[in-house]
Amino acid sequence: MEEAKKCPKDGGAMEEGETKSKGGYAGKNIWGQGGLNWLGGFKKNEKPVITFRCNSCGYLESYSK
Repeated sequence: MEEAKKCPKDGGAMEEGETKSKGGYAGKNIWGQGGLNWLGGFKKNEKPVITFRCNSCGYLESYSK
């Protein structure tokens, strides 16, 4: 079982989530270039991005899978 992620700023618990744009379009967060292929999947060499938020101070940390 994976150990719970702790905030590097204050040691609080980090919760996995996602970031969305404020506008009407909420696309997938990806690392790389080229966007999505015509089937809606990631193109070669692109990775999804996950974001963690500290429950106590609000610090955000992002990683690509």
